[in-house]
Amino acid sequence: MSNINIVAKAAHYLGESRAGRAVGPLCEALKRVTDAPCLDSIAEALRKIGDPWAISSLVDVFPEIVAQSRFLPKIGGHPEVVHALIAMGEPVGEPLRELLEEETLIHVREEIEYVLGQIRFSAASRAAPL
Repeated sequence: MSNINIVAKAAHYLGESRAGRAVGPLCEALKRVTDAPCLDSIAEALRKIGDPWAISSLVDVFPEIVAQSRFLPKIGGHPEVVHALIAMGEPVGEPLRELLEEETLIHVREEIEYVLGQIRFSAASRAAPL
């Protein structure tokens, strides 16, 4: 088993166990790992844990993961980092809007706009009276 597979399996386990203390090491792994499926496993683990501390790390790797996403299995057509950021909710908005101003790749910009739209929709749904 390769080191990449070990990291991916460890990330999966940590996500399933919702191990909050793993957020720091998982964020560090995002900075070091370049393998697309492994990055996806780490993003999934961070989504499952749900700690907002991971937002800046997820936003930092967002363009790279989306650019590599043609190699990833997708949930509903989007890489896992998209779902992780949507799950983090409104605190993601400002860092993603800043990234949108800087980003030049069309498909990355489209994914940023998708995340922001989903967050707006979720916020509007919570605010709407039943």
